[in-house]
Amino acid sequence: MLQAALESEGDAFLEEHAVLLAKYDEWRHRDLTGKQYVSVWADGIHVRNRREDLANPEQCLLVVMGATADGQKELIAVIDGVRESKQSWLELLLDLKNRGLTIPPTIAVADGALGFWAALREAYPTTREQRCWVHKTANVINAMPKANQPKAKFALHQIKLAESAARRWRRLNASHQLTLVIQGRIFTDGVLQNAA
Repeated sequence: MLQAALESEGDAFLEEHAVLLAKYDEWRHRDLTGKQYVSVWADGIHVRNRREDLANPEQCLLVVMGATADGQKELIAVIDGVRESKQSWLELLLDLKNRGLTIPPTIAVADGALGFWAALREAYPTTREQRCWVHKTANVINAMPKANQPKAKFALHQIKLAESAARRWRRLNASHQLTLVIQGRIFTDGVLQNAA
């Protein structure tokens, strides 16, 4: 009786697995015509499982998220790739273009993995590149002695907050700046450039 119950649950699992794979396949091949992302984030996720794929030990998930002009975040792609190689990233990006994502994102944010940047330059050469602050901070901290890491992490976080606070202050001070613009003064990113 127990054996029959286990086999029944196993069959149900296999059926559900097949349904999920079909849904993923449909989503992975959806039409992206007309989609436009102001920014995209890309990262490779290295997953370790109990049943290691000995044929592909350096396999990982390549993930791309995007933000539209109205601030909506969307999962654009999740595929398996070999490490974070240029070839794997290029296949993913060209697949997105072939499915209609022909308008290049304004900016791409990713870690320091060189494969993504090389593929991005080939697929969307006008997209600006920005290194991910979280990955950059982790790389800097990991290169330091363990005893110094907490203080360094705090200091790097303060630098990031100070930059953001300065930009916000310039935006809040916009009404005063408008008067100066009318007087002929020039600002760049909220900073007065001339004293004329």
